[in-house]
Order: sequence, then structure tokens, then C-alpha cells
Amino acid sequence: MESAADTVIRDLRPMTHELFLHEEVFLLALSDEKGSILSGAWYQQAVGGAILSELLMAERVRIDKQGKKSMVEVLRTEPIGESLADEWLAKMAASPKAKTLGDWLSKISNTKDLKERVARRLVGIGILEEQSDKVLFVFNRTRYPEANSGPEQAIIERLRKAIFTDTSEVSPRDVALISIAKSTDVLSCIFDRRELKQAKQRIEALIAGDLTGKAVAELVQTMIVVITTACIVPIIVS
Repeated sequence: MESAADTVIRDLRPMTHELFLHEEVFLLALSDEKGSILSGAWYQQAVGGAILSELLMAERVRIDKQGKKSMVEVLRTEPIGESLADEWLAKMAASPKAKTLGDWLSKISNTKDLKERVARRLVGIGILEEQSDKVLFVFNRTRYPEANSGPEQAIIERLRKAIFTDTSEVSPRDVALISIAKSTDVLSCIFDRRELKQAKQRIEALIAGDLTGKAVAELVQTMIVVITTACIVPIIVS
């Protein structure tokens, strides 16, 4: 018989052809026309936190509180089917020394060519297109404007319905996405700040798990630790 926790994980896991959490965050943080990151969106931290959250939701890792430190413990090493997440899972499993949540988030957020690597699959499935040009006729620049706006609009409509209506049909995965988007200021890049202020209690209720149940609330609270840490870890841009 499936437990409540199993049901949560099943609902959080992306189905075939759906996007992973960090890909959804990336689309929300990307300017549709310019193909560059929106001003104010902490996309590196958001993507790094979302990658680790994918591993958390897939029960590959867990966060172990040891005194004042939050340590990342690998539970299983089977790939989840996404190259960035699987690469970091393998690195965590192979690490000779246990590392803190902050250590891993800093490393993941500073993945070389992070933007390009996340964009690559989105280009491959026709959501983004890759455009190259030069800045001041000297510096090469690659942008990723949307080729198909449908997937991002669907994400935004899911979030709009969850945040600005009284619906009780909010999936655990959308609660997780709202938590990440709020903590990294991506949410205010796609919705009006005054509207978000008016919906503050609704957002807090969603993140607290008041509308999704205890099992989801516990998982989301763990993810909030991940995302909050992602926002305060110093990010050294290589």
C-alpha cells in the first residue's frame, strides 16, 4: 500500500516530457524576447537550489541537521534522468568528505556554463532557440529567446491560479516552485509586487502546507532550508 510520503514524491516527480523544477525556474527567470536573465532574478541560486530540491524530492538525498550545521546525505545513487542533477548526485556520492548544504549549493550554483547547460535541453525540445551575436563587435554573446512560449505560460498560469484564486487544487510541486520563486525574487519578476503583497497570506499558507497537508508541509519546509541557504551563500561568479 502506498504511504502518504510515497504519494507526495510521486506527485512531485515530473512525468515524461515535463520539465524539471530547475528548468521551470530558469524559464521564469528568462526574458522571453531578449533571452537573457531578468534583472533582479537570482537565477544561479534559484537553479542551484532547484537542482538540489529535485534530488531531495526524488529521495536521492536528505538534509541531516547536525547541531548548527545542515549536512547533505546521499541516500541512493540511481540517476533521475537529468544530466545536471545526476552529475551532482554522482559528485556528492563520490565525495570523500561530508559537506554542508551551503557547500554543495555554492558548488552547484557555480557550475561552469550553468545557464548554457540548463538552456541546452530546452533548446533541444523546442522551447528556446539559441542566438549568437557580438557585444560592441568584440565580445561573443549567446542568448536564448523563447521559440515556444506555451510551456512558460502554462507554468505562470499554474502559479497564478495557485496564488490568486481560492482553489484547493494546488499540487505539491507547484508549492515547491512557489517557494523557490519567492525566496529568490523570481516571483516578483513575473507578477506585480502589489498583487503579491495582497496575496501574502495565501502564499504563506501554501508554503506552510496549510492547503496541501502535513506530508507536503514537512517536505516543503526542508526545501525552504535549501532555498534560504542558496540565497545567503556567497556566490563567486567564475
